[in-house]
Amino acid sequence: MDAQLNHYQSKLAFETDSWDLKVALDAKENIVVIDARSPEAFAAEHIPGAINIPHRQMTKEATASINKDSTVVTYCDGIGCNASTKGALAMTKLGFRVKELIGGIDWWRRDGYPTSSKIIERIKSTIKPKTVIPKPEATAPFVVKCWGTRRGQAAMVYHIPNHVDPSKPHEKGVTESEFAAAYAQLLSTGELTRAWFTKALPGCAKEGACNFTTVGGIFELLGEAKYSELGVYKRRI
Repeated sequence: MDAQLNHYQSKLAFETDSWDLKVALDAKENIVVIDARSPEAFAAEHIPGAINIPHRQMTKEATASINKDSTVVTYCDGIGCNASTKGALAMTKLGFRVKELIGGIDWWRRDGYPTSSKIIERIKSTIKPKTVIPKPEATAPFVVKCWGTRRGQAAMVYHIPNHVDPSKPHEKGVTESEFAAAYAQLLSTGELTRAWFTKALPGCAKEGACNFTTVGGIFELLGEAKYSELGVYKRRI
């Protein structure tokens, strides 16, 4: 019984979940949230207010500005990533009080909490309604309509041709988190492929194959990518 009690007490002492973190942040508790992933992943999407210190770069010098009276919460992508664990270990060795975020940014997003992304900010400021989305093969324009909702999240909604009744175009959409995930993939690997898109973003892919070329087309408009070949966009350096 004592071993079991110690186990659960340790989990609560050293881990936190999205709900508890959000409550603590809203209450202005003395918490510093650290994204332990790469700068590219952080730029693509991160928890609002988080700072980026990749776990390999957590040194006394890199963390000198962090008050040791605060509680540090480390996070990474989610259950398939251990950067938050490595970060928690490194920060603990440096003398900080640390908790690890269960589920990382993946479960933060799934719980409906907002994220920040430079690419989303650029899309919103640059891509306006009535913008024509570049497509490698299209018989009629694909046109941005507005920001709305898709799959329970904020999304860029666009029109695609209705060949039966051209006066009533179909609507499709790509969510903020889908754009952010695709951008992170583009930055980290140098390319965006339909194969990755279908596997990593099944909801987006299921709505229509046109969503893949819409993401690629938007990245083309931003100067971030270029169409390479069927099913592949390459990062524009």
